[in-house]
Amino acid sequence: MTPPLALVIDDDPDIRMLVEISLERIGGWRVVSADNAAAGIDLAREHQPAVVLMDVMMPKMDGVEAARILLGDPSTADIPIVLLTARAVVGGEDPPWVGVAIRGVIAKPFSPRTLAQEVGALIGLEQG
Repeated sequence: MTPPLALVIDDDPDIRMLVEISLERIGGWRVVSADNAAAGIDLAREHQPAVVLMDVMMPKMDGVEAARILLGDPSTADIPIVLLTARAVVGGEDPPWVGVAIRGVIAKPFSPRTLAQEVGALIGLEQG
């Protein structure tokens, strides 16, 4: 069976590398990645990954805007999106992804040991 393909979109090269290594080496996934949302949208359309794992705060286009574009495009609307964020939600303020049909949010810093398992659980993918 072919391992699932994850698309990682993050403007921070260190985080991108950590996510890639975690998913590939620990989770057995295949990974493609992009350093900005626009390139990530193109890769999602091209590769049809099993999941998009995307940073919330990126320059030019943030992850929430990119998620709206992906979810509104019939060719990518069924791809589950998981957001990565270092942004702590404080007080009663709603996070910016409220009302966007994402599968889940993983806080940074995350555990590289459990990331693939967390992503799999959020998208309903059995690991093992």
